[in-house]
Amino acid sequence: MKSNLAKRSFLPLLAGAVVGLPAVSSAATINIANAFGTAAPTTRGDGNSTWVGWDTWDDSGAGNSVINDSTPDIGTSAGVWVTNNNEDHISNSLNFYSGSGSVNETISFGTDGVPGSGFTTILLQGSTLFGDFGTTLGFGDIAGVSPTVVQGVNAIGAGQVFARYEIAGNAEEYSVNMVTGPFSFVSFGNFEIDTYWSETGFSPDTAVVPEPSSGLLVLSATGLFALRRRRK
Repeated sequence: MKSNLAKRSFLPLLAGAVVGLPAVSSAATINIANAFGTAAPTTRGDGNSTWVGWDTWDDSGAGNSVINDSTPDIGTSAGVWVTNNNEDHISNSLNFYSGSGSVNETISFGTDGVPGSGFTTILLQGSTLFGDFGTTLGFGDIAGVSPTVVQGVNAIGAGQVFARYEIAGNAEEYSVNMVTGPFSFVSFGNFEIDTYWSETGFSPDTAVVPEPSSGLLVLSATGLFALRRRRK
């Protein structure tokens, strides 16, 4: 079922969700310490999956100083990114940079599932162009579900974050709030959201930042990013 977000993608959206309990499949694990950027989940491109993201935050050239960007640059689905605290988080190079301010963003996106049934997996991933994040990122609940969040420095010295939600049931649209305290110095070169709906269980993808000797399976990264652009 198509999301109504595609029909009204210029409006920020808030959505809720529904119901039950599953069996989890064996995991494909993204090793952030060995990654070169955000990774394509194993379900990307499958039926009942969506993919949306940003690598600029200027609403396709509109140049808004406070982000209200309903024109994603990455993926094939609709989405809206809104800054809630009236701070200017667009750098001179149009990437996301909070400086000494605080992050308070709402990101809205659709799914491709059967509302009220099955199991919905939501994966959020973001990466700087170089250097770690200046603080720990906080992700709010979606449909009453808290995420599993992994944040670390990847193989090229960039900060990388991965948040996973397992939601019983499905809504056509969801929103998530991402926050930090003041003096956050958070930068994104790209930020991507994948959703996957199934009648029988959640998708397998997760992430870790293990010790180098742990020998965990690595899901290859799809992007390699050059120097992070920062506000002058």
